[in-house]
Amino acid sequence: MWHKLTSNINKNFNQVVIGLSIVLIGGFLFADKNYFTWPPQLRPMMNSEYSDIFFVVLGLVLLYCAVTGNKNKVIHDITITVAGGATFVLLTEQLWHVLFAHNIEMTMAVIFDAVLFILIIRCAYTS
Repeated sequence: MWHKLTSNINKNFNQVVIGLSIVLIGGFLFADKNYFTWPPQLRPMMNSEYSDIFFVVLGLVLLYCAVTGNKNKVIHDITITVAGGATFVLLTEQLWHVLFAHNIEMTMAVIFDAVLFILIIRCAYTS
């Protein structure tokens, strides 16, 4: 069983990295309730606990699919697609902060999310 588990993790290493990254993003957003400040109208929605929990659950589902060897192709495809969309929305919101709110400290988060989005596209392409 341990050999099968490590084999699945090695075979789906990109997906494991994506899943862990999304879980960590969700945990960070859950810990920081004032992360998003611009635009002010979207502040309550972007800082809500529901979006944070969504990221954590999405990352855990991706990890579960990777560890089980992606047995269900439909669930894998749906979660990869949703992960790509969620990461792109997060990337766009953080880029707005950098460009329009002059929040230069978010530049590293934008770069990280762009690399994560590229990794998600690669994972979707290879599966």
